Amino acid sequence: MGPLLPDDSPRGTRYLRRARGIAAELVAFVLVTVLAPVLLLGALVVDVALWLRRRKPWVALRLVAMLWWFLLGDLLGLTRVLLIRAAGLGRDSHTRRWRLYRLRMWWAGWHLAGVRRLFGLRLEVEGQELAGPGRAIYLVRHASIIDNTLPDVVLARPHGIGLRFVVKRELRMIPTLDLGG
Repeated sequence: MGPLLPDDSPRGTRYLRRARGIAAELVAFVLVTVLAPVLLLGALVVDVALWLRRRKPWVALRLVAMLWWFLLGDLLGLTRVLLIRAAGLGRDSHTRRWRLYRLRMWWAGWHLAGVRRLFGLRLEVEGQELAGPGRAIYLVRHASIIDNTLPDVVLARPHGIGLRFVVKRELRMIPTLDLGG
């Protein structure tokens, strides 16, 4: 019941990659949190300047807030992944798999909720009744990075489906995906 395409990299390389990813997210979260007043002030200056010169919408402040929200969600997700893996004693099981699926649905929902709140994104889902349990291949076109969260939020969570993904190798840099995916 392991992954369809297991990580075939050497164990040492895998552990080093994961340790680096976890350390990078922890350090980034602490830095963004501690430096929030400076970052927000800088973002405010940028937003005011762009508004005065070109009537550009205020995005910099929201990007700083989204960075903090993303890092917090990733660290919460990572903590839950590690707890799920510890509870499973390193063995794969149906229970462990469903815990990870539900965690991924929560994690994707967390990130999408941040984008929706901060950037005013609205979703309209049509044809929800056509999805459901059973063997199926869902091909989701994504044009932006936030689109990666849509299958788990729009399909998996409402229908209780444990989706499997084919992801780019570069996404292994995100420890929550690397360990939980």
